[in-house]
Amino acid sequence: MPKVLVPLTQGCEEIEAVTVINILRRAGIEVVSAGLDDLPVLASRGVMLLPDTTLDTALQQSFDMIVLPGGQPGTDNLNTTMPDYGPKAMAILSSVIYIVFSLIS
Repeated sequence: MPKVLVPLTQGCEEIEAVTVINILRRAGIEVVSAGLDDLPVLASRGVMLLPDTTLDTALQQSFDMIVLPGGQPGTDNLNTTMPDYGPKAMAILSSVIYIVFSLIS
């Protein structure tokens, strides 16, 4: 079964996160939402999201695709934090077939 990672950061665009997660799960695709820590994520319009796991834990798995929800300040938060994950993040990014970036920010 295909497996997709959706990192969720504080301030991400909730429509871009929740819609993708919902549609993929309805299609029978395994989706793992991952927060930067184990706290709930407050999205850009005030919706509280509960990630399945942390990004640290998720990066121990392999994925077929990564979807990066847009929104501000979510994309800035993701940009700022990703270098902290260094080799683990680069390994997973280089192993996936598709990386989907939001077209709306």
